[in-house]
Amino acid sequence: MCFFPLRCLNDTVFAGWLVHALLPGTWTLGTPVVGLLLYVAYAYNLRALGCLVAFVGTYQFFFPHRRWPAFQRFMKELHGTTYYKKCACILAAPVSPVKRLVCFHPHGIFSTCFTFNGVLSEEEGLRDATYFVATGVHYLPIFSVILHWLGNVKKADARTVRKEMATGRSCGILPGGFEEATLTVRGQDRVFLKQRKGFVKFALRYGYKLQPAYTFGEADAFFAFPYFLKLRLTLNALKIPGVIFLGNPLFPIFPRSNVEMTTVVGPPLDVPHIAEPTAADVDEYHRLYIDALRNLFDTYKAQAGYPESRILQVY
Repeated sequence: MCFFPLRCLNDTVFAGWLVHALLPGTWTLGTPVVGLLLYVAYAYNLRALGCLVAFVGTYQFFFPHRRWPAFQRFMKELHGTTYYKKCACILAAPVSPVKRLVCFHPHGIFSTCFTFNGVLSEEEGLRDATYFVATGVHYLPIFSVILHWLGNVKKADARTVRKEMATGRSCGILPGGFEEATLTVRGQDRVFLKQRKGFVKFALRYGYKLQPAYTFGEADAFFAFPYFLKLRLTLNALKIPGVIFLGNPLFPIFPRSNVEMTTVVGPPLDVPHIAEPTAADVDEYHRLYIDALRNLFDTYKAQAGYPESRILQVY
């Protein structure tokens, strides 16, 4: 009921802007805005403002916050995909609600389709999954609270992943992480996988099938700075973001709205249950996963409007 006055926005372009303000907006601006307001409160001796901002900025550390079903339902019903020219999801194979690890590529700048076609999805098998994102974002002011309200987004640390996968519930993940975001170049399709094998090891250990999901058009949502790649990847290793980007001309931290994006969830790769997988086991299924992802890309790229010459680059 608390969101009823805003339901008139459902399926409108305004809904798309609102969803992006609540997600990428708070992700990127939450921390600097809190810092700026604290400085203003200190500089002008505004104690009430300082206390309020300090409370908002540290709320997630001192007060428990749980899933808020009404908020999650509100976010889904807004249908923020109306912001884009096209943002669709194709299930080339069903997603089981149990024992599937759906791996989304590419990360992109803001993981747009991981959000809309994963976290906020209503598709069978995806809507009840648990989604893992970088641990650091769970400590950002405001944004971390929103993640907790959504309820299906967890930290991508080993302890949490083990706990969730032990339940057998299907999960979604971005294997390429921040490095894959750093690789983003408009007009090119790049994934960061050669050094990412942990997700394969978890799948083997808990008997999960690996199900690749590729979003065509994700790389075109922003104009990203393409130079000094090695330096920027080195910054990623130090947990420092290595991306410089421009999106919507009206609000550059938002994605461009005139892009067409399609997430294709491919057939699952059968993975055996090996309680203690060896390095050789992990290498074998890591190679098979990359082959499956390449095959998914090549099979659907024409349907997504890509030229035959466009290839998937694996770093």
